[in-house]
Amino acid sequence: MESIPPSAGESSERRANAVFPSPAQRLLLILLRPTQAFRGLDRERLSWLLPAVLVAVVTILPSQTLLRPLYIEHQQQALETYVARGILTPEQAHEMMRQLPEPQTPPGAGGLVLPLFAGTLAQIVLRYLLPAALLLGGAAFVLEVRVRFGTMLGIVGFASLPAALRELLRLPLALATDRLTVTFSPAAFTGGDSFGSHALGLLDIFDLWILGLLMVGLMRVANVTLGKAALLVLPLWGVYSLMKLGLRASPFGAGL
Repeated sequence: MESIPPSAGESSERRANAVFPSPAQRLLLILLRPTQAFRGLDRERLSWLLPAVLVAVVTILPSQTLLRPLYIEHQQQALETYVARGILTPEQAHEMMRQLPEPQTPPGAGGLVLPLFAGTLAQIVLRYLLPAALLLGGAAFVLEVRVRFGTMLGIVGFASLPAALRELLRLPLALATDRLTVTFSPAAFTGGDSFGSHALGLLDIFDLWILGLLMVGLMRVANVTLGKAALLVLPLWGVYSLMKLGLRASPFGAGL
């Protein structure tokens, strides 16, 4: 006896009754089974806030606590470089250095909450809202695929999770080596501050992981092929990389 294929109504009802991962489960699935992490993501609107806040806290909090002396020292060295390059006068740099907090002075409650709040808002705009808008536009005009903005935010949000893992691994290495320039790219084997070293730094394994997750998310949610997902993600990453290299090569690159 021939089986009767389910109708469109039955398929919609089956999807409505399906059990999809919770936001917390998606965090774990991103590391273990990425294709399952994005399943049913188009049904959610605000789940992207969980990885966004998690990544922001893990990346910002150490700079205000354990790594605070190293960041202040880095700012002092940047000011000295600006003086050497003629961007600041010695008097201006001296005045700015006076405004820097003492490296060993722990921040108060206000000195910790305000940077965390402001940094989280800045990351939400630059790391999530802006990339999601660019990917949304690319999906509509390049791939001719319609994806809701909230869904694209979910893809970008959960794909960014490796950034938190990178910071967790970078923290003990930075404390052990007493320097902030810890990289998980081929630049780790070159050293120095050359243009070539910065170019190799773009091949950070966690950034490449994020790119891969973005493509997996687009394939799963937007139902596109790997080639089309790469056609959307890689050019945007290329433009971002060129802008980052150009900024590092500029006179203001010392502060990055």
